[in-house]
Amino acid sequence: MKELKPGDKIDVIKTERAGSERIEAWAIAVVDRIEGNYLVCSFYNDSQEQVNKFNNNSNEIAPLGTMTGDWSWRDKLTVNDLVDTVDTQGKWRLGTVLKVINDEIRKLTVGFKSYCEEEGKVDEKGQFEDWNSTYDTTLSAYSIKIQK
Repeated sequence: MKELKPGDKIDVIKTERAGSERIEAWAIAVVDRIEGNYLVCSFYNDSQEQVNKFNNNSNEIAPLGTMTGDWSWRDKLTVNDLVDTVDTQGKWRLGTVLKVINDEIRKLTVGFKSYCEEEGKVDEKGQFEDWNSTYDTTLSAYSIKIQK
């Protein structure tokens, strides 16, 4: 990998908890500083303020875009788009984007439901299958818990 400096973006393996399950996926990180052989990074467009250290020879880092591909689709997500998302028990489910919050960090409120014309549960948007709004969740648009 090329010589990195603070501000550079790279691909890294990110780990998140979903209930008792642990999920891992490639994500975009920004190099905050370099400490010897370690890169201290923060995840791109993420509100978590945890320190993430990666050995610069690790197989958990790669040049930007080589493992994450094009993530620009995340900036284009809008209300009613369908996404794959992880529920509170670590299971992947179909979700519907219910709300887009464009603050400092772009966030999405996702419902573990899909709207349909068949008989099912009903809320203010119509009939749906799966979970009610009690289980809706708000995540960064760049969370590894959201995939397409």
